[in-house]
Amino acid sequence: MLASFILIFAGERWPGISTVQHFLARAVSPIQSTVDMPISLIEQTEIFFKERVSLLTENASLRQQHIYLQAQVQKLRALEAENHELRELLQSVGQEKESFSEARMIHADIDPFRQQILLNKGKDQGVEVGQPVIDAHGLVGVVLDRNKETSRVLLLTDTGFAVPVQSVRSGERAIATGGGTGGELRLNYVPRTSDFMEGDQLVTSGLGGRFPAGYPVGVITSIQHDPSTRFTLIGVSPSAKLGQLRHILLVKQHDNALKQEITTAAAGSTVATDPKFNQKVEEAPSTPPANEE
Repeated sequence: MLASFILIFAGERWPGISTVQHFLARAVSPIQSTVDMPISLIEQTEIFFKERVSLLTENASLRQQHIYLQAQVQKLRALEAENHELRELLQSVGQEKESFSEARMIHADIDPFRQQILLNKGKDQGVEVGQPVIDAHGLVGVVLDRNKETSRVLLLTDTGFAVPVQSVRSGERAIATGGGTGGELRLNYVPRTSDFMEGDQLVTSGLGGRFPAGYPVGVITSIQHDPSTRFTLIGVSPSAKLGQLRHILLVKQHDNALKQEITTAAAGSTVATDPKFNQKVEEAPSTPPANEE
């Protein structure tokens, strides 16, 4: 420091000393750069991590919006297929208000007798028992139970699952139940006179208030007529990509009447303990449900 002041003073008194000053500046410059390098590296690292956190936050937000928008597109396609009279009726009473929250699957419990998944959100994040769960393609299932940080979802292919559905083409209604093995749903005890065809898209009918109307459930893949009865067995392939689940949306309807205990496909179901989740689950029903009136 003292040397610097001496050089500055000398430069003012003797102009020829400037050559020495320039020489010393060039000699000190590499040393100064070396001293400044760690500080510059720390500043650049801090900027990098701030930008990364910002990008991750933005990515999570965009991913949730993407799933939500895709789900809404599927729902709107089903609603557009309804006739004009039904649309006017729905507009006169107003659509149900819904909100969504994203969750991530962290465990799958899939076998012929139980088809459930575990999510990374629970009671502390506002998850409620009975909430419908969707992905970008359609209905996934319903929240079966929860704890503080996780929740368990009963997939729509589980034999304990049931949902009122409606054909987009004909408007015919029925109850879809999980088929268990094979990853399909079934429409059991459907009268042979019902207007269902292979290729029909089925959506939630909204009856019963458990599931909002219009969400895709599946597509009819097979129709078998039992000659010994008056009923038809119909196979349905789910719209949701159950084998590719990762990020899903929890649907919350703003209606207190919807907060009720989850209904299963049969009233006589029994209760067992699931050692993997250490909570109660409902076993598969012993008899199939009757067709919806």
